[in-house]
Amino acid sequence: MVGASPWLLGEAARQLSRHQKIQLLTSFLALLALGVFLVMLAFWMARWTRKRMNPRASAESTPLPNDLWRLRPGNRLDHTEPDDDLEGR
Repeated sequence: MVGASPWLLGEAARQLSRHQKIQLLTSFLALLALGVFLVMLAFWMARWTRKRMNPRASAESTPLPNDLWRLRPGNRLDHTEPDDDLEGR
């Protein structure tokens, strides 16, 4: 139906039964709802990724599991205690 004028589409719609019109409308609404859901999911994933890349950007963020090893006392990257190799100097 490429290049079909609107009155031809109206004629095609008149030839559909009531059941077919309901099916067509239901399919359209389902696809519209799916599209809205996918757009919302994409925005949520972008927000989640941005928070994960910079967890200190928001006040409610907690340390990620990958960052928890840095918080253990006695870790080599924990600078609250002197380094073992510098004590002898």
